[in-house]
Amino acid sequence: GEKLATLTSIASGMKMAASSARLSPSVCSVLLFIANISEATEWRVVWEDEFEGSVGAAPNAEWWTVRNNMTHGPLEQQLYTADAVALDGVGHLVLTTARREVRGPGREYNFTSGWVDTQGKVNATFGRWEVRAKLPDPHAIGIWPAHWLMPEPSPWNCWPVGGEIDIMESNGGIFNNTVLGTYHWGANCTASSAQPSRNATDPPNNCTCGCGCDLHHLVPNPPGNGQFECVHPHGDPWRCTTAHDFSLDFHVFAVEWNATSIRWFVDGAEYWQRVLGVDHVSYIPIEPFYVILNTAIQPPAYNPGAGTGDQYPVHHVVDYVRILAPA
Repeated sequence: GEKLATLTSIASGMKMAASSARLSPSVCSVLLFIANISEATEWRVVWEDEFEGSVGAAPNAEWWTVRNNMTHGPLEQQLYTADAVALDGVGHLVLTTARREVRGPGREYNFTSGWVDTQGKVNATFGRWEVRAKLPDPHAIGIWPAHWLMPEPSPWNCWPVGGEIDIMESNGGIFNNTVLGTYHWGANCTASSAQPSRNATDPPNNCTCGCGCDLHHLVPNPPGNGQFECVHPHGDPWRCTTAHDFSLDFHVFAVEWNATSIRWFVDGAEYWQRVLGVDHVSYIPIEPFYVILNTAIQPPAYNPGAGTGDQYPVHHVVDYVRILAPA
């Protein structure tokens, strides 16, 4: 009904045909190990999903789990529901964030939104990970789309031990519509990178036993020419002076990860990297990681005004997800 019509409307003018979501014939398992790489210049796809399917259908259940009646942290304003996740019928996955009063675990929520992940189904060690997506309207203050990687199977039982690689996250309002490349790590279960210092890195003496949290901003420079640079001014990395609306068109967000470094890209332009042993980086993950796609709404304590405004519903539209290995 109304939801299917909305999805069809979102898709209007977008990609009308693509190959089916698939594994490369050379891959015999969705548990992938990609040999350690330095800085490959040519890549081959070893797994991808281009989200082919009928309007309103769920993504391929062999690869994705759609989370339902799930929360993520006590302060976020959304409840993740299965009906917020659907294919649009023309090769996209759509995560819809809507103003809606629902009862979730332990309390009431004012919004519903979408979360999908490949935990237990698709994971890989190292390689290039790409997500081509159009982000939600950044005028919805506090909207928080993310594409991120978590370890699995994890030999650790707490975060941030084992690492978290955020391919992309964006915050409506607070960061002037920029996107961020983020890496979290910790030495033990008491290390916390949830409260980063206002510097490029967190020295070990700023947290328990060593931890890190990078918040590096990507903005166009100059605006409109398609070129990007990292803007992370000393003294106040939370603010950037140039904005780019990543909801206007699709962009390819990517990381290249090996045993000694992680590098972040948008549309092929590298804008940040973390290297083992440099700037207090004491750990680069070497375990298999899986991918999460979601849209949250920040709590007002993090982003004043979050959840206000009349932009809702907003849509996080994903064209494809790919894992690549050196050619």
